[in-house]
Amino acid sequence: MTAIAVSITAAVGFVVQERRTEFPLLDFALFRSPHFSTGAAAISVAFFAMVGFIFGLPQYFQFVQGFTPFEAGIRFLPTAFGFMAGAIGSEMLAVRIGSRRLVVGGLVIVSAVMPLVLLWGVDTSYLVIGPVIAAIGLGVGMVVAPSSEAVMGAVDQAKAGVGSAMNDVTQMLASALSIAVIGSVMYAIYSARLGDAAASLPAEVRDAVQDSVGAAVQAATTLPQADALILSNAARASFTDALGLAILIGSGLTLIGAVVIARFMPASQASGHGSAHGGDSAHSVHAAPHGAAAGD
Repeated sequence: MTAIAVSITAAVGFVVQERRTEFPLLDFALFRSPHFSTGAAAISVAFFAMVGFIFGLPQYFQFVQGFTPFEAGIRFLPTAFGFMAGAIGSEMLAVRIGSRRLVVGGLVIVSAVMPLVLLWGVDTSYLVIGPVIAAIGLGVGMVVAPSSEAVMGAVDQAKAGVGSAMNDVTQMLASALSIAVIGSVMYAIYSARLGDAAASLPAEVRDAVQDSVGAAVQAATTLPQADALILSNAARASFTDALGLAILIGSGLTLIGAVVIARFMPASQASGHGSAHGGDSAHSVHAAPHGAAAGD
């Protein structure tokens, strides 16, 4: 509680100081721009959902399905390919359907696909897992590129560094919060579901087993065969359930984000020349064939 209080006090102090100083590190007036604020929000929501999922997925691959770290890493590749496809394709799609629809579509994909993890079991085939993680990467890629452009387009050239830094900060902050929130919920569910399988273990071993599926798998190797099988199966099943339930937080947040972005994000990108401070709308819209990006 002390750490939380100190953090909140420091954050409030930072905001007050930045609003008073002549040359702030972060001009909070920029958040009055719908391009800037919704772009930053969309990036935050997308990374919150994705990083929480990425936090749990390697543990599922290694400790539940028994792959080595290298094998687990290889199985992450569809996420990267999906992300690249979404980011590259977003440039053309933004011109055809508008940035707002593109970002909302990406968030909806992430929100719709993540609950499918609830259907995974201990021995689910990678033919089922691969398309799910590729689709999540695709959705996040569709969000990040146009949202980053919205943030950068909302600041003038002199403040380009602020826009770039905001893109980085939103990603890092959302990632840290995601691991803290989704990770905590994931292991709370895991510990609760493990239940009686760890009850007979010595106290110090039991605590470690309830805190980590990796510790449970390792502890099982030291037990008699029958006890080892019970603990290992219970830990693997408990973590699989916990992963699917915990990432519903990310799924729900992206759905809320999609609704907010659909309501408040402008359909077109800002020009980056004073649009964050109420510039003429004629200067805040990129030209697009037949006005495709100028409205929905």
